[in-house]
Amino acid sequence: MSNVTAAHPAEIAPDWFTAALAEEPEVSRVDVEGAGVEVLSWGERGKPGLLLMHGFLCSADWWRFTAPLLARDFRVCAFSWSGMGGSDWREAYTFDLMAAEAMAVAEAGGLFAADRPPVFAAHSFGSLPLFVAADRYGDRLAGAVAIDSVLGTGSDQRPSRPDLVRRIEFATREAALARFRLTPPAEAAPSWMMDFIAASAVRQVLHADGVARWERRGDQNVSAKTSRRPLVPHFSAIRCPFAMITGQRSHLFQDEGRAWFKERAPAHTQWIEIPEAGHHPMLDQPLALLEQLRAVATDFSAGA
Repeated sequence: MSNVTAAHPAEIAPDWFTAALAEEPEVSRVDVEGAGVEVLSWGERGKPGLLLMHGFLCSADWWRFTAPLLARDFRVCAFSWSGMGGSDWREAYTFDLMAAEAMAVAEAGGLFAADRPPVFAAHSFGSLPLFVAADRYGDRLAGAVAIDSVLGTGSDQRPSRPDLVRRIEFATREAALARFRLTPPAEAAPSWMMDFIAASAVRQVLHADGVARWERRGDQNVSAKTSRRPLVPHFSAIRCPFAMITGQRSHLFQDEGRAWFKERAPAHTQWIEIPEAGHHPMLDQPLALLEQLRAVATDFSAGA
């Protein structure tokens, strides 16, 4: 069921993907309550702002092949939540603090420099702090977009399981890449996409004994260290323009799951479904997600 990059047959990445990765982002860090948050930015300051947020134990790199294409129309920033990617780890995490990270990155990244407010977009786990930000700071946003949110799984209240946390180390980079998996799997994602994602997810660590090992990037205890509280009230209270983008094949948005969300969503929610997409639309249908994000963000920025 899982993706193992070493098992993928050789495929050639398309020109649009290669060209997007060739557009190097501005790399910066923003301090938010004692933790450095890594930020990747594309596009000119003064264009309408678009903030991109990733899912659980992922990183800003998940947007590196779509953000440059969006930067033709927007000033785009993608960042890694604290405890994930190349951002600093914390002793404890909260969704309120993560919402503050989003606002701090948007401010520092120049997303408020345009003559209109920015749009915030978040995938999966990232939608949880997005809902807090869209409720608390919604009057400062042109709109918010949630991409295949996990709110319906009870992710905001589910007890953490620190006993399940294991930091697995590998002797070589190749071994670490071969064991890379997504939950749920992105079954339609091509090998060139998964190879890039896997490579961005591992790091080399030098131990005190001088021996180097490879491991998954990020604080593997972030779930156990994140305080939980109900977020449905934030979700239902979103007042700024709001859209839910879902994958047609996503296990979270079949009949029962979709009904759960629609019962609790703000009345003004726009519902957008991406054909043939699962839980990770940026991996298995990246161009379709790109076009939907561009269209929604353009409408929200224009006040449509």
